[in-house]
Amino acid sequence: MSKSKKLTFNRLGHEIERSGGLSCRIDATFQTPEKVVYLQIMCIEVHRKSPQFIKDMPYEYVGTVVHCARDDDDREYNERVIRECVNNYFLYTKEGIVKYVNDTFETDFTELVIV
Repeated sequence: MSKSKKLTFNRLGHEIERSGGLSCRIDATFQTPEKVVYLQIMCIEVHRKSPQFIKDMPYEYVGTVVHCARDDDDREYNERVIRECVNNYFLYTKEGIVKYVNDTFETDFTELVIV
């Protein structure tokens, strides 16, 4: 049996009961094969006043990257931001977040924990 590799996020916002108890905003710092990353994401609830591109997504709750930066060097802040991650969208569930992190950062997390 393989060992679970946990991705731990901190709860920053209010819990959203309908999204499986996830907080509306969470953040984490984690190690990838190449760097240490700080990632902050938030939840968007799809509703009738959402922009059309959000309505077109096949999810009830959409996750989006609010902030993403390297957290392992002394360069100026603007040089550490990982801009290609900001405003990415994905399924806002524990499984969807783990999949997004693994696909984006080439990691192998198996479980999401919120503290």
